[in-house]
Amino acid sequence: MVAKYADAMELDKLPNPDNYLRMKRIKQLYKELYKTENIEKFRSIIIPIERNAAA
Repeated sequence: MVAKYADAMELDKLPNPDNYLRMKRIKQLYKELYKTENIEKFRSIIIPIERNAAA
């Protein structure tokens, strides 16, 4: 049935789902990175590094 209507539905012109899934995963990783507990953890690491760099 799909093969019969594939040309009419222009299935070949649909966007690549891999790009969508990749962007969805990247957004998920950014959300996890910027959660409050992660921000507090990274602040405690970054501040000593910045102090050492400024010295």
